[in-house]
Amino acid sequence: MNFNRAFPGDPNGTPTYAIAHYVDSVLFPMVSAFLDLHSGGSSLDYIPFVSMRTSGDAALDARAMAALTAFGAPVGMVWAHTIDAGFAQTAALRHGLVSLGGEFGGGGSVSTAGLRIVERGIRRFLVHAGCMPKESLPTEAPPATRVVEVRNRDYFVLAPEAGLFEPLVELGDTVATGDACGQVHFVDNPAREPVVARFRAAGTVISQRHFGRVERGDCVAHLATDWRG
Repeated sequence: MNFNRAFPGDPNGTPTYAIAHYVDSVLFPMVSAFLDLHSGGSSLDYIPFVSMRTSGDAALDARAMAALTAFGAPVGMVWAHTIDAGFAQTAALRHGLVSLGGEFGGGGSVSTAGLRIVERGIRRFLVHAGCMPKESLPTEAPPATRVVEVRNRDYFVLAPEAGLFEPLVELGDTVATGDACGQVHFVDNPAREPVVARFRAAGTVISQRHFGRVERGDCVAHLATDWRG
């Protein structure tokens, strides 16, 4: 079970659910902020970004945006409010916490660029939260954060068939609706024409499939566009 989707947990459940229950019922009521760091899992590569999830509470969202800006990553993602209570960030929002997340790598790997963003961002976040003195701030000023969002499901591209996926774009590329994202080849039938997967929206490619092998419905890329506020 993915710990990030096990909230609010179950004290009588598996170890993952029991830990989630402890975090939700004991730790969250003791704190004012929550930082949830990820690295894209093994199947996706990401442009590193810090993120927040809107809560439906304008005052809490403003505090989260201030924390996101203070973190100082080159890209900040705003995820739309969701009623799915399983996410750790959603659970934190139920407790009224300033909650940030982020994806800082992918493909089951660690990059020097992602690690640098995380190390410096955590220090800025802790200073912003009042947990560390200003003297702990990194010496260099943070970059301007481009704030983006994923508006709807059309921003995601799914594999149309099972096979071997060949990407036709790079992370960070700007694409238009209808552009080719990649194509699926059929290693057990090389004579069959590859099937092209196309973007259903315009935007910046912020995530891309890491593995070549895909099953129908696997996410092979998703987009982001500038946040509308």
